[in-house]
Amino acid sequence: MAIRIISPQYSFVRFSDQHLDAPHWLDTQAPGAELPFILPVAHVSDYAFQWIAETDTVQEADDICNSMGGPGGGPFLMIVPGVGLTDPITKAIWDANAAIHVSEDVILNLGGGRWRLSPTQVLFYTPMLPDISGVPCGSCFQILFANNNIFDYGYAVSNWFNNICTDTDYTTVVEYYSDIDEVDFNYCADPGIKNRARLPIYMTRPLFPEEEDTYRLSSGKYKVNKSVVRKSYEVVTDQMAYWTVESLRAVFIHEFVFFETNTQVPQTILYEGEVTKDGAFVPNYVDYKNFPLATVEFRVNATDFQMNKNNCGVCPPPAYGLNAVDNHIAESTYTVNSIFQYDLINWIQTDCCSNPTFEITFVDPIYVQVANMVGTVLTIGSSAGWPPPPSGLIASDIVVVTVRCGSLTDTITSRIIWGA
Repeated sequence: MAIRIISPQYSFVRFSDQHLDAPHWLDTQAPGAELPFILPVAHVSDYAFQWIAETDTVQEADDICNSMGGPGGGPFLMIVPGVGLTDPITKAIWDANAAIHVSEDVILNLGGGRWRLSPTQVLFYTPMLPDISGVPCGSCFQILFANNNIFDYGYAVSNWFNNICTDTDYTTVVEYYSDIDEVDFNYCADPGIKNRARLPIYMTRPLFPEEEDTYRLSSGKYKVNKSVVRKSYEVVTDQMAYWTVESLRAVFIHEFVFFETNTQVPQTILYEGEVTKDGAFVPNYVDYKNFPLATVEFRVNATDFQMNKNNCGVCPPPAYGLNAVDNHIAESTYTVNSIFQYDLINWIQTDCCSNPTFEITFVDPIYVQVANMVGTVLTIGSSAGWPPPPSGLIASDIVVVTVRCGSLTDTITSRIIWGA
């Protein structure tokens, strides 16, 4: 009877017997050893991950799928303070250390699930960790996975985590997934499966790469015909173990990658949203003693940021309105050699359009001696004498005022009504 726990090859969360040719691989995670790296955690939702339980027989896989063992039923995860667990936990070790865990929860209760991939393989997924409040700030812990309460199957032990609490500076939550299976990660089993990890990386020094098409006028002035501007950030990383560098590179193989903060803890980063890798991904290895540790140089593009100019667009219809309530100042009382004044604000109606302007665009010199606008007030001085109107003429436009508000225009006309 045997069950092997196999994490995706490039997962940040891994269990102790993942490397079947090196069952004690976790020993090398200690600080100062060959592959030191501890994952920071500020909140239980910082991590979402998957793994496979592989059995020798179909019956053993059936036991996992049908298991109602564990607290509350079903396979479960536990949080164990410290970093002292390096091998799968047997029943004897568990009996001797019964109080080593500070929290536990059934995977289904965490919002996770399990899916049968083959007769002898079961995929597990959890979108969060069990409660870590029992781990003091600054202290480390590990995760134990139990297939069920049949202790002969044992407990699988994860790599190390550090509870950083609110000390989130210089870390970023990275979420990534695809629509299909990608680089050993399984997404086809359920569209809700995503990977998430808080990593010691952060964005800085934004640049604005551009693609522009310009042309020159005969006057010598340049015009931009087309322009696309992106925002690109430099990513700064901590020293990472070789396997972690590989895992970080695998992140950007995925179709969807997001840099985020966690709303449950205080943190500010330069950009939150979808990103894509921009250019090369270059590890800078430590030369001393040929340690396989490296920072990584690379940039990411902020997918949600883009400035565009293409000279192909048109202005949409304005959402505000302008309307001359009565287009005519209909006066039958005009007399010669007189002054008339009208506040044209009373002749218009606007919808959230401030500061309308008025301009006299037509004056009939036969009937008008002077006409001017001061603000919204139209003043008309009629001529000293008027000729008789042409036969059959009912009205004569003597002054036309154009009113403008934003991109909208209308007209107001002052006219003489004959025979009124």
